[in-house]
Amino acid sequence: MTLPLSLSAVLELLKALATPAIAVAGIVIAWAQLRIANIRLTHDLFDRRYPVYVAAREFLRCICQKRTITADELSSFHYASGTAIFVLNPELADYLQQIRTNAIRAAELFDKIGNKTASQVEIQEHWDLLNWLANQQEQMNEKFMGFLTYPRPLGRGFKISALLAFSLPVAFLAALLMLTDKSTARNPFLPPTATEIFHLRSECATLGEKILSENVVGSALTQSQISPYNPITNRCYVKLTVQSADINKPEKHFSAALYDGQTGEMLAIENMENGQRSGIVFDRNHKSTSDANAGWDDAQDYIDALMADDRKE
Repeated sequence: MTLPLSLSAVLELLKALATPAIAVAGIVIAWAQLRIANIRLTHDLFDRRYPVYVAAREFLRCICQKRTITADELSSFHYASGTAIFVLNPELADYLQQIRTNAIRAAELFDKIGNKTASQVEIQEHWDLLNWLANQQEQMNEKFMGFLTYPRPLGRGFKISALLAFSLPVAFLAALLMLTDKSTARNPFLPPTATEIFHLRSECATLGEKILSENVVGSALTQSQISPYNPITNRCYVKLTVQSADINKPEKHFSAALYDGQTGEMLAIENMENGQRSGIVFDRNHKSTSDANAGWDDAQDYIDALMADDRKE
């Protein structure tokens, strides 16, 4: 029996395509295996690098928050960053050593300021070091970015071609879904409901209590916190206040630090020691409005602005 010519041609064409199709499938499988191996290696390196990053951020948080460090905090950071030379690179290891050196010097100057033996030059050096250390909280993200992100295991052209081959149908369906839901496309942001705001305020209060519990002060000091949630900016801010426990001498020590509740990053601090006022705003987007009282007025205005209760507006 003889098959029709058109059907025979189709069968011959399918036979001819079978070999290259198998070859392409083999290439795709090999690429997937290489991708999985690369991801596994990246995960293994991430598990060793991320603790160094966390230890460095925690060390910066401690020195910026208290302006001094304990032997245990210094030892913990030294132990965690000791592997940097092996799992990161010499440049980043030197950078972590610079953080450690500057933090130790800042703590030494803080002790001299507390003992009233520091000169004006040393007081300025202390604030310069503290400002540098605070800026490293943002710089550190950039320096660790290349070590905590996934590299490209294969050439860009090959990956783009493979992704296009598999993602075009998905992209087509996604486009159809987007076209059928025009209302969502026109208004992608929906403000939180009253119930959601209630829960977000509760979560913000919990974050404030966490920052308060992690901040250890001596028996001569007392501390408190307030943590409002702003639904307009969708941010949680925490104001941590530390002052002398002796109510008859409240001016002996007073400090108020403002934190981003979601990230734990210190945004500003105002400090008063024995009547001498000073302050710093660490937010790079902030434009200073006053240098009076060594930055106290500027820091106070910044903190008051972000702590304003939206329910009163």
